[in-house]
This record gives sequence, structure tokens and C-alpha cells, in this order.
Amino acid sequence: MTNNETLKRYREIVDKIYEMISLTASISVSFNLQEILANVLKLSEEIMEADASSFMLLDEERQELYFEVARGEVADELKNKFRLKVGQGISGWVAENGEPLLIEDAYKDPRFHRKFDDETGFRTKCIMCVPLKAKNKVIGTGQVINKRGDRIFDKEDLQMFTAFCNLVAVAIENARLHKVEIEKDRVIRELEFGKEIQQSFLPKSFPESNLFNIYAYNKTALEVGGDLYDVFNLANGEICFVIGDVSGKGVSAALFMARFISDLRHMASHYSSPDKLLNALNEILCPRSHRGMFITSVIGFINPLNGDISIANAGHCAVMLLDKIKKEVIEICEASGPPLGIVEYANYESRNITIQERSLLLMYSDGISEASNYKEELFGVKRLKDVLIKNIDKNGEELINNILKSIDDFCKGTKQKDDITLLIVEKKNG
Repeated sequence: MTNNETLKRYREIVDKIYEMISLTASISVSFNLQEILANVLKLSEEIMEADASSFMLLDEERQELYFEVARGEVADELKNKFRLKVGQGISGWVAENGEPLLIEDAYKDPRFHRKFDDETGFRTKCIMCVPLKAKNKVIGTGQVINKRGDRIFDKEDLQMFTAFCNLVAVAIENARLHKVEIEKDRVIRELEFGKEIQQSFLPKSFPESNLFNIYAYNKTALEVGGDLYDVFNLANGEICFVIGDVSGKGVSAALFMARFISDLRHMASHYSSPDKLLNALNEILCPRSHRGMFITSVIGFINPLNGDISIANAGHCAVMLLDKIKKEVIEICEASGPPLGIVEYANYESRNITIQERSLLLMYSDGISEASNYKEELFGVKRLKDVLIKNIDKNGEELINNILKSIDDFCKGTKQKDDITLLIVEKKNG
């Protein structure tokens, strides 16, 4: 090669390097994968002087390569029809071995997969195929076919194309990470929306009563759940209270919870007892319980004249009765039927109780009993009873604070996994 030819060749290389630098600037401002690959395909053909080019990405689950974008006469057919198993064909070999290939005559290489040419009528002559690597992991392959002017690709072309594909791999990975961040932000916004829905349906104050004080607490986990409580007046002057736990997490659970409270408030005054109300709610929930959603619930009616309470349980944690005269804690009103929304013809039962002055009923969600520490030990019902006995003389507000402190001490900073809800109905003095 003469000096002039050498100089010309170096100038060509410098021009290609400049084009690659321009490419870096163009793809760094976009996080749209299709847009990035469309740009790099066009530039790859220009820089490598190729008739056609393609980039295949790796489907890790299926261990297959697929055409994300392609250019040339048969681009649409390549993109829509063909997938390659890792190890199959030139691109499959490159993906499996993580090494580039320079092939001067494709039809003489046993790794070449002729199916593409046979079905499209395209004639592959020479090929360069390079792995796309991100953090030393193959995420796909880049390929250029047939150098223009019936020439063949050489080692300098391969070095150039390898550098080119390194830039492309970084751009692809950045676009994917950006997509993950966008999805993450979307999920966070959805969860925040779900939390707003949930909190908007929880009462900020309770009906006045000469006989009872009512206390409640709710703390959602990082993911929005469907715990609920509500206390409201009925048309006949009674007070209805409810605690519940919707299966699942996220906005779907929050919406399910919101609709349940709406149905409950609308229907409660039409039924004379909690068991009949649960039966009616179950009938309307079963047909709409998509994807196995259901809700556990305890519902109670308080007679404002004599203080009698009628209470029924649908698959929820048993109610705790704190008898401050006898200094004991008793589990009462265990579930008389399954959670609402599972069995269409469930039949619930009510229990009528009278509590003494200063004694109280405690209802809680399983976020209390199933709170766990770093050893994966559960807080459990027994520990809850121990806390209640220890604080038997406390009023409802103090009792809630001491329960929460005991859970915090037990969990020792581990992440909260489920919603925590407490509801207390406390008989006043005198």
C-alpha cells in the first residue's frame, strides 16, 4: 500500500471515528429504544458501508434472539417472522460465545443459517456480527451484511464495528434502565393514589355516645393494602362499627375496599343485625370478586340505650374482650363463616354481648399478629394477649400506643409487610 493509499485509509478511519462520536451525542439524548436503534442502524450502514444491518436483542427467559429493528430490503420480514435460539446461526453463535465474527463468505460457513435467505430471496455474502455487552453480559448482537461495491469486510472494519456496538450496548442498557425507572415511578404514583383512596374512606371522627368511647388506628405498609375501619350512625339510632381486611395490595385492593365501605353504609340501615348484613354483603360481593379477591370483616351494632352489642365475624381475627374487673382477656366472636366474596351462600351468625364499665372490645387486622422480626418470628396472638394483660387498666388510646410500641420493639426496625389496623369500643365509667 502506497503512502497516499495509507493516508487515504487513515482519513477514512478518522472520518468514521468522528461519525461514531456524533452517534454517541445523538443517542445519549434519547431513552426511546426504538428511536435509538433506528438511528444506529442507519449510521451503522453508513459507517460500515453495508447493504443491510440488524440488531437482535436477547430474550433471556426463552433464550432466543429477536429482531428489535432491522433495515434493508427484508427488514419487515426479519422483524416480524424470525427468532433465533442462542447457538443457532451466526448471531446465535456470537450470543452464546460472546465473541465477534468476521465471515468473508457466509455460504461457506457451517454456522450460517440459510433460512433467512431462502425465505426472503436476499443473498448474504459477507457478514460482521458483534455481541452487544452490558456489564460483561451479552444482551444481543449487532450485524452488518454485504459491504458495498462487492467488497468484503476486513479486520479494521471489525474493530470499528466492535467499538460501534459497544456504544450501542450502552445506549440500549440506558434506555432499558430509564424504562424501568419510569415504570417504578408509575407504580409509586399508583400506590400513592391507592393510599389516598384508602385514607379518604376512613373516618376522621366518630359518632357521639354517652356509653362508649371509640378509638381506631391504621397504618399502611409500603405497598397500599385494603385494611379498613368505619363507625357511623344507623337510621334507628344504633351505631355500626366495622373492621376489615381486603386480600391483595395496590390500587385494586383500595378500590375494592372503597366500594365495600360504600355498600356497607348504603345497606346497613336496612338490616336488623350484623349477621344479616354480612349475608347481604356477601351476596353482592361474590359475583364481583374478580381474581380471587375477598374481604374479612367484623361488623357490630351498638344499642345506644342499653349498651348491648351485637357482633358477627366473616373470616376475620377473633375479637378480644378486655374485662377490667376480672383482669382477663378473652377471645370472643370467632369467625362464623368464610371471608366475604368466596362462598356465595355463606350463612353468618351474630353474638349478643354486654360489656362492663371500663371494659372494652379490641378488633385488629392480621398485620398485628403476623408482624415479624428479623428471625421471621411472628408477633402472634399470644404476645398480643400478653400486652393486653400487662396494660389491662389503660384506656383505649393508651392501649393502642402500647400495642404499637410492643410491635416496634419486637420487630426491631424490620420493614412493615402488611397494613396494621386497630379498632376499640370502650365502655365509659358510670
